[in-house]
Amino acid sequence: MRKIGQYPEPDEQEACLFADRLLMPKDKFCKAVKETGGDIAKLAAYFQVPTLAIRHRAAQLGYKGHGIDEYTAKKHAGQNIGKLGHIV
Repeated sequence: MRKIGQYPEPDEQEACLFADRLLMPKDKFCKAVKETGGDIAKLAAYFQVPTLAIRHRAAQLGYKGHGIDEYTAKKHAGQNIGKLGHIV
């Protein structure tokens, strides 16, 4: 099993990044994290995607931890995530 963010082929990585950005735009994702307190199940229901997709998008945006803990959600709320150097 590969880790979050690891893809065997560049085309697969590009396709996944495109889908993540389309289904879960950065601003909307960060707002939803704040509103749900980072609850993975609630985020998955909100965006109508699997919880693994939520974890992938969270990792892309620099959120840390197995889930999106409340501390990390508060830390990122209102910040320009892009300046952290992560793919947005």
